[in-house]
Amino acid sequence: MPNRITVWSCAALLAALSISTASTATAQLGRLKKIATDAVKDAAKDPDAKKVDAKVDYIVTEERATAVLAVLTPIVERTRKAQALVSEQNTYESKSKAFSACMEKSAQAMATPDMSFAMSPAGLALQKKQVFYATTAAKAQAAKDYKLAIATSDSATVSAMVMALHMTKSEACGNGVYKPASVIAADAERMAQTSSSVNAEYNNIITVLAAQRAGMTQGQFGRIREAMAIWSLQKAGQLPASAYKFTDAEQAVLNGKATQLATLAPLFKSGSMVWQSWGDIASW
Repeated sequence: MPNRITVWSCAALLAALSISTASTATAQLGRLKKIATDAVKDAAKDPDAKKVDAKVDYIVTEERATAVLAVLTPIVERTRKAQALVSEQNTYESKSKAFSACMEKSAQAMATPDMSFAMSPAGLALQKKQVFYATTAAKAQAAKDYKLAIATSDSATVSAMVMALHMTKSEACGNGVYKPASVIAADAERMAQTSSSVNAEYNNIITVLAAQRAGMTQGQFGRIREAMAIWSLQKAGQLPASAYKFTDAEQAVLNGKATQLATLAPLFKSGSMVWQSWGDIASW
């Protein structure tokens, strides 16, 4: 480790702290609803073509609806956790962006950063923390202790933020924004993926065992799920009843599953549970 600790420039810090933000949940929902509406309108133009395709049909039967729900219901909790994680990630990124913007504004108002803080006892202590965190992160990364690596790397970044905060007289902006523990854990899990099963679970890939398919192909399973999602969104008032016409027999089947589908509807609505395609379903 070098004896001398280099003080980062404010300009470099601000560049390093720039964070791109994800689309808001509202905008995402708007896009999903448009996709859903367009899809069901296309299907409604020729409902018979959607229901029957040569030897393959997409009629919602009791057996098929039961099979789809048997697969989806156990992953509801996993999906809710994923939804909560996205919310926490978005909140973190929003706070980080606001903090960085505040610091940048303060830095622009200063002709020259105040370098005296860097040589003060508090400044020197912060620099030592940065070196400690960075060194620990590198060792943890090498040891594949990804959670520790991410956490200490984040702490090093926040320490650098606090240094810049004092050098630019930006104390009013706050004390930096740390990554939430849930986000660190999820990032570490992703980095630690070593098998297709872990990868599948992390990316919400659904594996439907042969005994669970009720004789359906992957496409049929996806289309039946799509129909059930549309029905649940219609019942929740998210799609018009006229957008997709179900037969009386299908209505009877779906009415019998109303309670279970009501549980899934919010997840279909938010897009946390895929339904308008079946790329998340492992091929068979």
